[in-house]
Amino acid sequence: MPDMIRTAGTGKAAKNSGTAKQASKGTGKMRGASYRGAGDSSSSVVIHIADEPEMKREIPIPDDIEEVRYDFEADELYQAVKEEKTEDSPKAAVTKETEKAGRRTEKQKTSGKAKDGKKKKHGFVKILAAAVLLLAAAFGAFCFYIHSYYKVTNYISDRQVPENLNAERLLADEGWEPLSAAETDALRADASAARKNAAALPAASRNVRNILLVVLDRKDNDYYGSTDGIVLASVNTAAKKINFYPLRTDLYAEIPGHGVGRIGDATVYGGCPLLVRTIADTYGIPVVNYLSTDMKGLIGMINEAGGIPMKLEGEDKVALNVKIKELAAADGADPESWYLTESAGEEANGYQAAASVLLNQDEDERIGRVMEALFRKIGANETGTRLKKILPYTSHNLPMGAVVSGIPSLAGIFGFGTTTTVIPPEDMLSRAKGIIVPEFDRFLAFLAEALSGEADEEAAEESAASTASTADTSEEDSTGSAAVTPEDEIPEPKITPAVPWALAPAV
Repeated sequence: MPDMIRTAGTGKAAKNSGTAKQASKGTGKMRGASYRGAGDSSSSVVIHIADEPEMKREIPIPDDIEEVRYDFEADELYQAVKEEKTEDSPKAAVTKETEKAGRRTEKQKTSGKAKDGKKKKHGFVKILAAAVLLLAAAFGAFCFYIHSYYKVTNYISDRQVPENLNAERLLADEGWEPLSAAETDALRADASAARKNAAALPAASRNVRNILLVVLDRKDNDYYGSTDGIVLASVNTAAKKINFYPLRTDLYAEIPGHGVGRIGDATVYGGCPLLVRTIADTYGIPVVNYLSTDMKGLIGMINEAGGIPMKLEGEDKVALNVKIKELAAADGADPESWYLTESAGEEANGYQAAASVLLNQDEDERIGRVMEALFRKIGANETGTRLKKILPYTSHNLPMGAVVSGIPSLAGIFGFGTTTTVIPPEDMLSRAKGIIVPEFDRFLAFLAEALSGEADEEAAEESAASTASTADTSEEDSTGSAAVTPEDEIPEPKITPAVPWALAPAV
């Protein structure tokens, strides 16, 4: 059938719907292959019935069917990949082994890197742990060393010191007569008005640490007794200086719970904790801790230190020797060798120094001089040994934690400069019925400046600048001279001794 072409394609539905209907009503005879003539529509499939060639039927083809061509190259590639994936295939076996070897190598590399990382991490952890252990051991040794000094002192918590119920009787025995209500109200009004009008009040400074040094006059080994001496030690760590401020024991005070009285009477009512509160409340002095002893303890400390530098030639020798005899008798000691003679030196033992304090209580500066001299003698040499012998004579309210935390900032404290200034100054006070009443406005301003530490720091800076300027001048003089100094005329260098540690090892 040369005029018939076998076709398959896409196109639109046949236009001749009648022909399609006739074809659908066929006679039921077998249909042969699908052919069409050259003139038939290209958008349909023409089916010829074998027995009746003229009878045709067009079947519409949907528009979305595209012509499909068989891709031999893709089929070959698919077969090759399928053959490689087959487990029985030699290629598959080689590929599988290669993949396994690659995975093993990669696993070994990863494992090696992980092991190296773990080794480095473990090494760093070990070093860190060793450093922490060393620091802990060093801190433990430091605390143990400090505790060896701390345990020989007498720590007394403020809560252990109750109110003294016999205070009024003790004060009456000393001849003290309380102020009248009118006198009390007048003094309190003046003090209150002065505090309100004061331009500045004492304030705590991070460079200044204040501690109260107290010498009690007590009959028994208890917490109470009037004071023979009160010294405010103000330590300026920035200026490396300690100011000893002896407080007049008859100074006006508002004793919490007991009204207006003398500042030294606070210890009769409630021991040293109440004295600290009284000073802080009355004058705003930032102080919370104290170090106390009694006259017997003061004698023991000075003797353990080997005496203190103190000039005694100006003393009333007769009165001083009487006091020495009384103090020695209380200890059961023979005072014969300690009596003051015409050839008195510049050193004083415990009995001589204590007798001088008792004879000069009106001056109030004497106790400050004694405390300053004792401090300097402790730091002269064998500091640790002397501290171990001196500390048992003291009581305090400093917990162990406060001591440990405060030691680093007080390193080299025994090398600090010292001064003694009695407060309030003589020109700032008046007396009323046995009480020293300060001019509150002036006195509060004086305290604010003295305890701020700013003046000491400025003086220290000026001193350092002056020292540097002197050094520069001497260097210029030495370098500016063209003359050659003979070797034997070159001065030897000055060697400044190292500042002793606050708590040097015991010898």
